[in-house]
Amino acid sequence: MAEHTDLRHIMGVGIAITRGAAASLSFNYCLLLLTMSRNLLTKLKEFSFQQYIPLDSHIQFHKIVACTALFFSILHSCGHLVNFYHVSTQPVENLRCLTQEIAFSSDQKPTVGYWLFQTMTGLTGVALFIIMCIIFIFAHPVIRRKAYKFFWSTHQLYVLLYILSLLHGLGRLTGEPR
Repeated sequence: MAEHTDLRHIMGVGIAITRGAAASLSFNYCLLLLTMSRNLLTKLKEFSFQQYIPLDSHIQFHKIVACTALFFSILHSCGHLVNFYHVSTQPVENLRCLTQEIAFSSDQKPTVGYWLFQTMTGLTGVALFIIMCIIFIFAHPVIRRKAYKFFWSTHQLYVLLYILSLLHGLGRLTGEPR
């Protein structure tokens, strides 16, 4: 494969940023669920894990993991914007290395808008970011204290968040999931 058509050379540093942030997000999303699982926490207390892991501070840890996930979501999104810019400025013939699933009907270059709003990866990514922002806004201590119903109902969006996360990676826009 010629150097100018190699994925890393087309996308630049953005590919490393997006893949690294995605790996961190996968880990953080697992921790988010585990830190709020009452059954798991109860079982861990039965097996004396309390001396190694501060299980009674699970809500504080959940908040820390959520902030970490937000940071890596922003980093992942910025990396994709860099990727989309680089891809949008390449000749169409150089994009053949990106994916076999996407075929371009003409020699017109796909725009950033195309990658964001006309691909499954882009649409699910935008939806994920919106859902995460909604959850964070309604998790603010003032809102949580004064309007707990909104906090609780927006946190129920986590089911959709996890489903969209699975779909987001299925597009394999930047290669096979690792």
